[in-house]
Amino acid sequence: MVKTAEALGYEKEAQRALALTRDFLGTHEAGSAGPTLPARRRGMPYDPMRLARFERLAEALRERPPVPMPVTPGSQNELPFFESYFSNYIEGTEFGVDEARAIVQTRQIPAARPACTRRFRFLVHARG
Repeated sequence: MVKTAEALGYEKEAQRALALTRDFLGTHEAGSAGPTLPARRRGMPYDPMRLARFERLAEALRERPPVPMPVTPGSQNELPFFESYFSNYIEGTEFGVDEARAIVQTRQIPAARPACTRRFRFLVHARG
């Protein structure tokens, strides 16, 4: 790379590219401009833009803490259902809420999707 660049008259650019490559590999320090490359070399990479977003989120949450929902008799009856529903959803299993509710209420696991209902099975047996 360096010889080709020098042959084309880009000696200065070739030396800078070589220095940056060595800096990236951690064999030499070229004085990289930002904090991300040294952090990556230490095995602790991070995204400064994402970090700034998390800091803004944390500040917003500090300014407006969540308000607890009042617990009244019967107000938490569907909590296990929605915990199971969203747990399945996070794992990539998508059911409509009505379809998932039918699985629990009828205690019938769909024959076409038995593996997809792992968490709903608990609710089916718990209601037993």
